[in-house]
Amino acid sequence: MRVLSALVLAAACGGAPPAPPVMPPARVVSLAPSITEIVYALGAADRLVGVCAQCNYPEAAAQLPRVGGYLVPNVEAVVAARPDLVLVVPSPGNRDAVHAVERTGIRVVVVQDRTLEDLWTSMRTVAAALDLAERGEGLVTDVQRRLEAVRGRVAGRCSSSGIRRWSSRVTGRCRTSSSRRRAGSTSPRTSAASGRRSRWSSWWRAPRK
Repeated sequence: MRVLSALVLAAACGGAPPAPPVMPPARVVSLAPSITEIVYALGAADRLVGVCAQCNYPEAAAQLPRVGGYLVPNVEAVVAARPDLVLVVPSPGNRDAVHAVERTGIRVVVVQDRTLEDLWTSMRTVAAALDLAERGEGLVTDVQRRLEAVRGRVAGRCSSSGIRRWSSRVTGRCRTSSSRRRAGSTSPRTSAASGRRSRWSSWWRAPRK
């Protein structure tokens, strides 16, 4: 009744009625394993109503409804899940399907996951899309802390003679003192990779003619 009275009063005063509040998405489809893991880590697994066929971690994710593959999502299955939000990682195979989902009016958020730096951005992007920005910052801090702990353990195994050894896929490789001094600078290879990623993202977002 109070809401109705406010609307009547606003109309009588010549003003437009206030816009309804934007609600956090309650039904979410994830089209990438990395995104599904982030949603679980944020404590929002109860919002997932569909995932891609490759989403099998945590184990509970394997029980969620499938909406096609990571490379080729099933547009009909995604739409049938009635999501408020679809989270996707761009790939050559899923571009047309994702654009088709967007054309139905469903909100789509694209998340990059090609580099370690993308990981922090993707956590924040997914968290913001779920209206869980504070949890997202906490997740980034926690994962970075654990990553540094692993790096510290691995660093103790590096050869003092400067021989490089590969560590885990996440931590990269042990570096000599000279390579550590150069770590603060941006190499041409890193700049080139960043440029390629930007061009790739622009191509994927552009509708096919």
